[in-house]
Amino acid sequence: MAKERFVTGIDIGASKICCLVGARKPPGIFNILGCGVVHHNCIRKGVVVNLKGLSDAISKAIYKAEQESDKKVHSVYINISGPHIEGLLSHGEMIISDRDSEITRYDAEKVTDNAKSINMPYEREIFYIVHYGYTVDGEKGIIDPQGMFGLKLASDLYLITVKAAFIENLKKAVRGAGVGIAGVVISTISTSLALLSEHEKQIGTTLIDIGKDLAEISIYTEGLLRYIKVIPIGGEYVTTQISHKLRLPFDTAEELKIENATLDGKFSKEDKLALKVDSHKRVVYKKDLHDILKDAYKKIFIDIKEAVYKSEIFRDAANGVILAGAPSYMEGAAERAEIEFGCPVKVGHVKELGPCPKPLPSHTFATAVGLIKYGFRDIDRKKTFFDKGARNIFSSAVNYARSLYREYF
Repeated sequence: MAKERFVTGIDIGASKICCLVGARKPPGIFNILGCGVVHHNCIRKGVVVNLKGLSDAISKAIYKAEQESDKKVHSVYINISGPHIEGLLSHGEMIISDRDSEITRYDAEKVTDNAKSINMPYEREIFYIVHYGYTVDGEKGIIDPQGMFGLKLASDLYLITVKAAFIENLKKAVRGAGVGIAGVVISTISTSLALLSEHEKQIGTTLIDIGKDLAEISIYTEGLLRYIKVIPIGGEYVTTQISHKLRLPFDTAEELKIENATLDGKFSKEDKLALKVDSHKRVVYKKDLHDILKDAYKKIFIDIKEAVYKSEIFRDAANGVILAGAPSYMEGAAERAEIEFGCPVKVGHVKELGPCPKPLPSHTFATAVGLIKYGFRDIDRKKTFFDKGARNIFSSAVNYARSLYREYF
């Protein structure tokens, strides 16, 4: 009997670790075999502030998932986030020296390398590349120019860069938990795999994932990532406003937000809540809480809108906005977002998910589910590479030799 293949994804968030062990069943349905959630306070705005504490939290989450799934985890796919993540467009071009020769694979690789040759600070590195295709003699939208004839070959890329030290610290924390790293994925990309269909990416969709202290923005059109931005604001800002304006301890404000918060409804001046704070009785009027919430969410959505509108791609996202993250699931959040963004807004839900041992709320587990999907795609890519066969490998070698001859002789 064939051994069941499984993938482990660990969503390393600002307030909790979500570890999922998943298997893939045809036709493309993902079953969750086990999960583990551990809360922590070891990351601030994408930066590890307590390496040992984070390793311990990851280890505990993995142990819980192993116990529930009855699997032994050896390697994991993890996510990264933070305002240090930046995207930029890059263009590369070259002249085909011999007009009688076909464009080869080597030519395509060389013009892509030209596009990747950019100047950037020493602490940054290119982490992820989106290829927008090739242009041959002014004709855009060419997926594979190999075998075509032309004088000028160009390539357009979207390069996502990160601060290398931040990523290395995160990797060290994971390895400190006793597991290897199978892959590292930008958070919003893995979340998109869980929440967006290929059709939604094709027609144009903006994904906004609001976390504890970060809001991650990504825009897709024509099936490709066109824009990415991470800004330092999230649900913690709402709690801070409640705490300051109602003069409550932060933990009490967080509890009040979770248990009683809504952006809908009307409250009279007499509607109130009785609280017990440090053995003292406190009264909070619902209308005051409601006004604070509305102002806080308006501030969040305005900041996100300013970041989104810096990209001209937003107007091409005809499908509107999909919200993700715990703050997005507050009652009335989508309606408030529609007012600010001026386009259709809905809350995202995980797609293609099969049986699970327990309910998995989309606002908690979307990124981890996306990591599992990414993991299986990664396995498929590696399998395809090794299944090329001698004929294709020989053909690639011949093309490379022809290109060298043309370049130097």
